[in-house]
Amino acid sequence: MRLVMHALLFTAVAPGAAVAVAPALIVWVTDGRPGGAPWLTAGAVVLAAGSALFVWCVLDFGARGRGTPDPARPPERLVVRGPFRWMRNPMYAGVLTIIVGEALLFASPWLLAWCVALFLAFHLRVLAYEEPTLARTFGEEWEAYRRAVPRWWPPLARR
Repeated sequence: MRLVMHALLFTAVAPGAAVAVAPALIVWVTDGRPGGAPWLTAGAVVLAAGSALFVWCVLDFGARGRGTPDPARPPERLVVRGPFRWMRNPMYAGVLTIIVGEALLFASPWLLAWCVALFLAFHLRVLAYEEPTLARTFGEEWEAYRRAVPRWWPPLARR
């Protein structure tokens, strides 16, 4: 139960700021208004898909990895199933997909710019901290996974 509470608290604070607080500020500052029906429909579908992906990843971190997305309480085991079998960073992809959904809801280029900036920050974090940490922690298991699974974009077809 403590693991679940820790994951929920971390999710509310870190990804919550990226997908709720920052976009709300961007919409407020740019005087954003919801788009028309096609934008709302597309945005809702994309936002729901990103949310489902993110939740699936958090659940796998707990169930399979026995950890949380919080670097202070990382998974004890390398998670390579679920969405992690298609790409190494599906949790970040979920967050970015949520923001794309919000950008569609508000037909907002500013939210798309936020998404691009956040992607660059995620990419730098992955390169500078996460991948070296995973290499030290999981050794050859990580190296085999790294060679087999792309970082950001799932393959269109498996060999």
